[in-house]
Amino acid sequence: MGRARRTAEFVLEERAVPLTVLETLAEVDAGELAGLLKAERVNRFPDLAAARERDKYRTVLPGGESYETASPRAARALQTISRSGGGNVLIVSHEMIGRLLRMHLLGLSPRQAMALSHPQDVIYRVESGTLTASVSGSAFAPVPLPTFH
Repeated sequence: MGRARRTAEFVLEERAVPLTVLETLAEVDAGELAGLLKAERVNRFPDLAAARERDKYRTVLPGGESYETASPRAARALQTISRSGGGNVLIVSHEMIGRLLRMHLLGLSPRQAMALSHPQDVIYRVESGTLTASVSGSAFAPVPLPTFH
């Protein structure tokens, strides 16, 4: 959670806005994959990529979590935020928990949420059920949501 916290601190620098850290927003636990390069992951866990291709949402990372097991935690974080009094809220998160937050905020299915991308230089805005994004400081633009037939 260190990188997300540092990002939030940077964004809030010189603003009279309090920073609240919620442990429920910690990244999905990568377990034994944490810190490994892609080649190292493939070498140590050769069947994992195929399992995630079949069901990314439910595949448990070795020694860690799955999106499915982390999803209730993301929902609890949003409930905590909702009970805090409303208004505009900035949530700074990592990729995997960010997908789950968008899933809950937008009412997406797990399949739709797993199809969302999460680049490092994007700010997402969820407002009235609509998702927009600002890439590298550009103006916010609508983000099409994944659909499946």
